[in-house]
Amino acid sequence: VCGSPTYMSPEQCNAEPVDFRSDIYSIGCILYELLTGAPPFVSNNLIEILNLHASEPPPPLKVEGIPENIRSYLERVIHTCLAKSKDERFQSSEQMLGALNGLRPQRTATG
Repeated sequence: VCGSPTYMSPEQCNAEPVDFRSDIYSIGCILYELLTGAPPFVSNNLIEILNLHASEPPPPLKVEGIPENIRSYLERVIHTCLAKSKDERFQSSEQMLGALNGLRPQRTATG
């Protein structure tokens, strides 16, 4: 097992083969931390952090000052990144970026 436990994917925590989708999981952890001020799973016990990543669903996204529709959308994107099964995560960084681009305001023909 190699990596920073705070950002390790479930497959890393279980010493299983990893691929680019492990990076998508780690990006999800970073996005979660950027928005909330703390990573999704916190413990002073290394084994507990590994177990949380491997088995527990990510906690709800608690962010103040963001409209509910945006918070809800961000939570869906981040929770997709943090899916326990790598097959349920975004299957490429482009797919994840496309989902994040869904937050951008749509331009109108006049502006």
